[in-house]
Formats: sequence, C-alpha cells, structure tokens
Amino acid sequence: MDERLIALRASMLPSLTSGHWRDFDTAGLGQILLGPGDWLPWLSWPFAVEVWIEEGDIAVLTTSADGVSAQAHHLPFNQGTKIEAETDLTVESLGRWSLINLQAATEAEGGSNIRFDAAKLRDEDWFPGPHNGN
Repeated sequence: MDERLIALRASMLPSLTSGHWRDFDTAGLGQILLGPGDWLPWLSWPFAVEVWIEEGDIAVLTTSADGVSAQAHHLPFNQGTKIEAETDLTVESLGRWSLINLQAATEAEGGSNIRFDAAKLRDEDWFPGPHNGN
C-alpha cells in the first residue's frame, strides 16, 4: 500500500465486516475503501445512492430490488450507477484495493438522515433468492 492509501485508510472508520468507510458529508458524498477479501455486506439505505470507483481496482456491485432476483456488474470509474432507495446491495473489490464513492440523493432527505449507519443490514447468511420455500 502506498503512503497516500495508508493515510486515507487511517482517516476512515473500520467496517463491522471488513474494509473502511467515511460517512456522508453535507453534500451527500461518502466513501468505502475495500482491500483484498473485503466486502460491503448486504444492506440497503432509505435513500437512493449513486456508486462508482474513485480509484483502484475493479469492484463488483450486486443489487436486489425485490429480495428474490439479483443483478451483478462491475462498477464504473465515473458517476452514474444509481441504486434506488431500499434496494439491497453488496460490493466486493476484485483486486488489491478499491476506493468507492457513494453519492446519496440528499434532496429527498434534506440532508438530515444521510448517514452511512442509516443502512438496514441483512442477516449474515442472507442472499437474494426464493423465500419461504417458494
């Protein structure tokens, strides 16, 4: 890890599972730093977010709007991948490290509830798929 990355990681909070994160600022911009084997667990925010890689290696984003079906794709290196509010998502770095930006839709919330920890975390073994035997 280069010195800039070490300093960046030191300025972020460790995640409950792995990686580090920086809370959303007043403009609604937050960040996640994922290293090898790190992932953002299945969660959803009560607000929409745009997700993209700021720098580093490719990362994969998997989303599930209905809790049954899922869609995965590589994150782009520019803003534009929008995740609707209440959509479950997970992110994993596919390389040495990925610095991922999250731009929260602040207009709906007025900025007051734009917090990283406003996320609803799924159980550790949860994943999209048929529920209740259906």
